[in-house]
Amino acid sequence: MNKHGLIPDVPRRQPRSAIILFVLNFVKRLLKGAWPIILVFLFRAGNEQSKQELLTNAAVLMAGGVSLLFSILAYFRYFFHIEDGHTLVIRQGVLNRSLTRLPFERIQNVRIAQGPVHQLLGVVSLEIETAGSKGQEVSIQALEREVAVAMRDGILEPGRRAEGVEVALEPKGHRILQLSTKDLFLVGLTQNHLATAVLIVGTVSGFFFTLSSAMGWKDIAPLLEGTPFYEPGLLLLLALGVGLLALSVVLTVAQVVLRHFGLALWENERGLSLTEGLLNRKEVHLQRSKVQKLAWRDNPLRRMLGLFRLTFSQATPGEAGLSRNVGVPGCRATDVREVCAAVFPDAEHEPALSGRAHAAMGWANGRYGLLIGGAAAAGLWLGVGQPMLSAVSAGVGVLGLAYAYAYQRKFKWQLSDGYLYVRHGVFAHTYELLPLYKVQAAVLRESWFQRSRGLASLIVHTAGGAVVLPFLPLAIGMQVQDVLLYQAERSKTAWM
Repeated sequence: MNKHGLIPDVPRRQPRSAIILFVLNFVKRLLKGAWPIILVFLFRAGNEQSKQELLTNAAVLMAGGVSLLFSILAYFRYFFHIEDGHTLVIRQGVLNRSLTRLPFERIQNVRIAQGPVHQLLGVVSLEIETAGSKGQEVSIQALEREVAVAMRDGILEPGRRAEGVEVALEPKGHRILQLSTKDLFLVGLTQNHLATAVLIVGTVSGFFFTLSSAMGWKDIAPLLEGTPFYEPGLLLLLALGVGLLALSVVLTVAQVVLRHFGLALWENERGLSLTEGLLNRKEVHLQRSKVQKLAWRDNPLRRMLGLFRLTFSQATPGEAGLSRNVGVPGCRATDVREVCAAVFPDAEHEPALSGRAHAAMGWANGRYGLLIGGAAAAGLWLGVGQPMLSAVSAGVGVLGLAYAYAYQRKFKWQLSDGYLYVRHGVFAHTYELLPLYKVQAAVLRESWFQRSRGLASLIVHTAGGAVVLPFLPLAIGMQVQDVLLYQAERSKTAWM
């Protein structure tokens, strides 16, 4: 330990309460991976079982017992400490052992989380991510709150003294925004309820499919006989559809309220801190230097309520589809402006260059849908004799072309002294703000269609993802590329 006794500089274990968390994680993994076997065991518990079934159940129980033992041993083989004041070292593993070393300068996020069990045990978890990891790099499941906060501050600001550290999860500083329960309720109403409905249907269908595969339909059919679900009529199906939609809305709103309860964004001397959660309370710290760009989005429902979803894009690993984004699910336009001023304080400048995507973009993106829709319409009319379906297919192709032209007309970009601003979207609008000193590369690309018309698309790469300026006149694209690279090269501000 250091002289303040908080930041460990020699290998140490987690508190003994971590054993409970290790066991609970084992139970969670067991239920997630073996729930069909458990259900079959419960349904057949009162029936006579064959010798083979008894042996199978015994083998499953024995394997579960061995896994439980290993999860307990994993606690005793988990050690962590801070080495030389700038590297987090973790040793873990029972049979297969690993040594993880994380230099502080490579760490992207440090989260302090506290679930219901953590609250009962009086501990918190510390989750650490790097820009090169697919998920959280390491997670120390149980720490005293004072130790977790001291380690977080020591990692984010090496050399910071541990004495006088504020140990509350909610940091001090200027509060930029806060969402009330009413705000979260409105945010929940603007979420994608269709995705929740599909998830419910998939979960229920998967449950019955797995159960019927494990037990056989002959064992399940008697449970459904005599109920309306055995041979549902049209009225019941309509009622189930309405009930499914209502359940989707309720579950989505409840999820938003529980996950983001008490959400507040603070600005302090170390950057920005986001606190949220009711059952699972967490705090995420954002260093200004590691925020690569800001994006805020709306959709028709959010526009009616004057809400935006705000996203902080951070450095991402090279694998596609991975992100290091931290977001606020809903905020007002005034909140967006205040956050932009806190993260990028000098972003308010008159644009030196601005423009839109060329009109050829609409035809380039919409022609394939039109051709496919037209071919399908001709096939349905001439081959099958379905004029109604043929008209629908042709209409879908025309709508696709209209959507492509609408997207082109609404795409807008502005380049000011030090920042690139992009707006795009038809029904859902996305706004992106990118400081030029974050630019890693700017690539001009020409397809054969663009080359024949003297056009090109400019892809602006950052450590937090790319921003695309599509279908620019080639001369404009080269000019913007030169400005971006010149501004990035001459800037004295560190990009990370």
